[in-house]
Amino acid sequence: MANLRPLVVFILVMWALMIVGGGILVLLVAPLELDCCGDQGPLASSAAKAAITLGLVALWILILSWMKKTMLHGMMR
Repeated sequence: MANLRPLVVFILVMWALMIVGGGILVLLVAPLELDCCGDQGPLASSAAKAAITLGLVALWILILSWMKKTMLHGMMR
């Protein structure tokens, strides 16, 4: 059972990232409105939301990749 402990931690962190990330996107990013671009305002807002979302997804992938490498390195010892 001790061998499964890193895997359980990885899965819990992965779910926590998804839940927290969903909350961030719904509560902070979705209501974002840019009033800087006149007629192009909705398009600019959508582009900004997409950029923020892609940045967060990339961050989550980097975190999970780092955790996986760390976990596998520790298991190989």
